Amino acid sequence: SPQPGDRLALTVAHQFLKQIEEKTRDAVFGNVGSMAVFRVGEEDAEFFAKQFAPVFEALDFVNIENYNAYVKILAGGVPQKPFDLHVPKFPAGNPDQVDDLIQLSALTYGRDRATVENMIRERYLSH
Repeated sequence: SPQPGDRLALTVAHQFLKQIEEKTRDAVFGNVGSMAVFRVGEEDAEFFAKQFAPVFEALDFVNIENYNAYVKILAGGVPQKPFDLHVPKFPAGNPDQVDDLIQLSALTYGRDRATVENMIRERYLSH
C-alpha cells in the first residue's frame, strides 16, 4: 500500500468522473493528497464539494471562471485549507516554428521502432 513520500504524480483528465471505473475512482481519490479541479458539471461538483468542504460548495465548481481552479494540497503530510488558483493563459505560439520544433523533438527524443521494441523485450521479458 502507498506510504507517505511515495511521490506518485497522477494526472486524471476526463470530461466527467463516471468515465473512470468506480473501483479505480475510489482507490485514486481515497489516496490522493493534492488535487486541482477546474470547472466541472453538476454531478461531479457534488463529489468535489465533499472533498473541499467546508471552503467550497458544489456551485463554486460549476461556476468557476476559465483559467481558475480550486486546489487542495498536503504539505508535510498535513492537509491544508483549500484555495483558489489562477492559471495564466499561455501566450500564442509561433506557427512558423511548428515544423522546426517537430523536427527538433524527433531528433532529440525519437528512436526507431525496432530499437524501442528491443528495449521493451529486454526489460520485461528477460526475467
